[in-house]
Amino acid sequence: TRDPALTPPGRFVVLIPSSTVLPLPPLPEQKKIAAILSSVDEAIAATEAVIAQTRRVKEGLLQDLLTRGIRRGGRPHTRFKETVIGEIPEAWEVLRVSQGLCVQRSPWQGVGIDPSPWRVCGKV
Repeated sequence: TRDPALTPPGRFVVLIPSSTVLPLPPLPEQKKIAAILSSVDEAIAATEAVIAQTRRVKEGLLQDLLTRGIRRGGRPHTRFKETVIGEIPEAWEVLRVSQGLCVQRSPWQGVGIDPSPWRVCGKV
């Protein structure tokens, strides 16, 4: 038996008796299989790169949305003011959480949300 602690990460060891016959395809077919597997590996790597780039774009968009906001109709704010928490759209206010929070139905809420307007306000 082999000590599992000596097996490299991501690998496994299979013990096969020496009397076992393993059929192998001819060398040209092995090369074709290897080429196909290499292509698949390259496609996976390219897909992972696209996913990583998409995540970076999403993070950037969220950062802009949460710090710069958008107006109705999806247009970005164009006028900003400097505050104690940094630059924010001119129409926004800076409040302490203890001053109370209001949650209002968004015009962008999706399907399945009760369309009746609602507003919850109160001291937190």
